[in-house]
Amino acid sequence: MLLAKLDVWRVVLIGGFSNIAVIGLLIGIVLTYFFNKKRYLKLVDKYAGESKEQRKKGNVIVRLYVLFSIIIFFVVSLYKPGYLPKM
Repeated sequence: MLLAKLDVWRVVLIGGFSNIAVIGLLIGIVLTYFFNKKRYLKLVDKYAGESKEQRKKGNVIVRLYVLFSIIIFFVVSLYKPGYLPKM
């Protein structure tokens, strides 16, 4: 497993359960803020009036962003300082 090879689990679990609890707490606070008083409806209303063309353009931008984020994640995680693979 790539994450185990890079010792990422050791970094996440170095404080034991406390790091996971803090991350869970932060996620809970953000979700509570977003869904409290139906703030998400503002986003739905904001984008309800966009045309099909705008929606397609936005979907392409989001898909490219996700694709490049995943590619960059793997490139950075597989990078070894001082080592350049032969191409």
